[in-house]
Amino acid sequence: MREVCDSEKPLRDSFRRRLRRPPLSIPGKFPSLGDAANELAASLSAEVRAETDLVVGLGKAAREMAEQIARDLRAPVTVLPVERGDDAVLGPAPECVGLRVLVVDRGVETGQSALLAARTLRESGATWVALAVPVCPRQAEASLVRFYDAVIAVHRPLARRSLQWHYATPLE
Repeated sequence: MREVCDSEKPLRDSFRRRLRRPPLSIPGKFPSLGDAANELAASLSAEVRAETDLVVGLGKAAREMAEQIARDLRAPVTVLPVERGDDAVLGPAPECVGLRVLVVDRGVETGQSALLAARTLRESGATWVALAVPVCPRQAEASLVRFYDAVIAVHRPLARRSLQWHYATPLE
């Protein structure tokens, strides 16, 4: 075994420190849902902050993100149950007569769940409905703007990809 001379020790120690650093962020990807929620909350305009009476998480997977944004907005939060798939199915909508509702989700792929949520909340009496997501492909956004008063997204990719692609950590 070769002896390490004193002049090589700082170099070796520096290399070890670099190995312990957290991985660099990948452009266009969120390190975690929490980081996505932070960026999303920071991107909400003063108008959206003032307009929101109720934050609705779209499905239990979006619960933590919705709760984090609701805390930031100092608004109540609830979850709208959803079964995702080709034919998304929503659970019963919360009572929202006369309320301004901000729908929060982990992101949009096709937009079917978000579209159904907008329709359901409007039928429940919401007067203003906005969608806030970390990722919304431009093609999906073009169809969603007809049903939402505002669509807020941190990333607006040209092409649709699996939602998992936009996150460095696995989604549930």
